[in-house]
Amino acid sequence: AIGDYAKRIGALNKKGNNSGKGAKNGLTGEDLKEGLTAIVYVKMPSDSLQFESQTKAKLNNPEVQGFVSSAVREGLDAYLEEHPRDAKRIIEKVLLAAKARMAARAAKDAVLRKGALEGASLPGKLADCQSRDPAVSELFIVEGDSAGGCFSENTKVALADGRNLSFKDLVKEDKQRKRNYCYTIKKDGTIGLAPIKHPRITKKDTRVIKVVLDNGEKIVCTPSHLFMLRDGTYKKAKNLTPNDSLMPLRRQISRKLRLTTNNKNLLRYNTICNRFFEGSEEKLQEAVMNYNHRVEKIVPLKRKIDVYDLEIGGTHNFALASGVFVHNSAKQGRDRRFQAILPLGGKILNTERAHLDRIVKFEEIKDLIIAIGAGIGETLDYDKARYHRIIIMTDADVDGDHIKTLLLTFFFRHMVEVIKRGYLYIALPPLYRVQIGKNAYYAYSDGEKEKIIKEKGNGKISIQRYKGLGEMNPKQLWDTTMDPETRTLKQVAIESAEEADRFFTMLMGKEVPPRKKFIQTYAKSATLDV
Repeated sequence: AIGDYAKRIGALNKKGNNSGKGAKNGLTGEDLKEGLTAIVYVKMPSDSLQFESQTKAKLNNPEVQGFVSSAVREGLDAYLEEHPRDAKRIIEKVLLAAKARMAARAAKDAVLRKGALEGASLPGKLADCQSRDPAVSELFIVEGDSAGGCFSENTKVALADGRNLSFKDLVKEDKQRKRNYCYTIKKDGTIGLAPIKHPRITKKDTRVIKVVLDNGEKIVCTPSHLFMLRDGTYKKAKNLTPNDSLMPLRRQISRKLRLTTNNKNLLRYNTICNRFFEGSEEKLQEAVMNYNHRVEKIVPLKRKIDVYDLEIGGTHNFALASGVFVHNSAKQGRDRRFQAILPLGGKILNTERAHLDRIVKFEEIKDLIIAIGAGIGETLDYDKARYHRIIIMTDADVDGDHIKTLLLTFFFRHMVEVIKRGYLYIALPPLYRVQIGKNAYYAYSDGEKEKIIKEKGNGKISIQRYKGLGEMNPKQLWDTTMDPETRTLKQVAIESAEEADRFFTMLMGKEVPPRKKFIQTYAKSATLDV
């Protein structure tokens, strides 16, 4: 009632904002109720009364809410119309309360920003570049924390000296300056040895999953960590299935001959081959090679833990004691001279609906703000930005698109000048790798894939569909997505600020009906993961 009256007399515009100077973000219920006292008489059976608490300060009966609301509105409408002088004073008091609220909010935000960001060092998981020239420096914002490490402290690494040592113990020995060596897959596909560098905690209080192998081994890691498959490709832990065969580590324990002569459960080679593998020796040999290196199940864990990582120079992969290899590719696929990598641990906060104090407390966004170096809110200074190319690089799936949208929302609402100055880009990794004979081609759409097959298809054709960046090896990632000479980037620009504001409000805001209508209208045009 008070808000409608204020609009009628021109004190507020149609959106509920102060038409003059003052409360730019509109009025709230607390602004309108400050100093207001009203008496509404309600009569109902005592045994039907429902109160909010023992203090009986608030009546909770839903059947009287409509009556109370209409009675208050009618009473206020009548009073304001009949007493215009008093009404004007009430409106002035409401606007003053709104100004005070906004001033208090601004002061609180300033204190919180100062406490959260001032003097903060660069995030530990940021793999920074060597260049200090913003004009040539690039920051890749990548999906998932796999590039920053992600195993529980009790996860054991297979060492060359025969021990299986946990990450926690590796950190202790590293502090004692003891050098340990582990197993790694070399570029030629063979197993070699490499020194372990910088074992450490990479992130605290992190969500994890448990990967259970069919030999009973359990590996606790972050969902986005990359596991090496039997064919040399990589897959995120959360996407592993019982059909996936992991790259095995085979170690010869002893050359001593051992015979068990008492066991009557013996089968001939031909019998095993015919009975279990349809007479195929290749299938039998493959089964033996992959024994105990298949995934039985993936179990999401409710608890959050600190996670660890280590570095292996050159190959960037290592073997766990459970007998499988794990591998990160994003850091390895960059040019350290001018390219930095910042991994985000999954979906970030929807900043369309959040206050600034909550935004700077959100760990992933806080890391992003500090990495860029320009500040936030009233302290924002774009001339201090450490990178003039900020590149969003996510997977080509629904989760990747969602993360991309959340990041775009953040930049549009809180760092819009990054977009206006042309600093923000979206990486466009290929959807397909088409191998024809010895030659490999990359396609960015179904049409381009079909065109390549039609024009180049003289020979054996093998097609790989990339659903995630982790499925690429480092060379493929560099050639297709990170090499300035060959990559494809899409620069983010604002053609119409008003239209962009409308879309972000509709898609990311609190109002459900307009978002529902948009989804229903364009549902048939959506790209779904199947």
